Amino acid sequence: GHGLYGATFTMQLDSAGVYYLAMCYPYTYSDLMAYQKRMLHTRIGGRTVCKRSLLCRTIRGNRVDVLTITDFASLPHDTPDGGGM
Repeated sequence: GHGLYGATFTMQLDSAGVYYLAMCYPYTYSDLMAYQKRMLHTRIGGRTVCKRSLLCRTIRGNRVDVLTITDFASLPHDTPDGGGM
């Protein structure tokens, strides 16, 4: 049968700005991982435009990722990891 699922999000933002939270209708986790892999290997002008970081894990242990899509070359590089993030 078809089950019903719910999702709850809590965001605590440390600074003023514009933030977006996106959610989509369910599809397979395998489809999601394949799409993320394509996004992570997408290059524009020879530069990476997408980075992935682990937000948390689901009850089943699957990754819940944050994808950052931007022109990383335009970000300041004064962070410890040199990524401007």
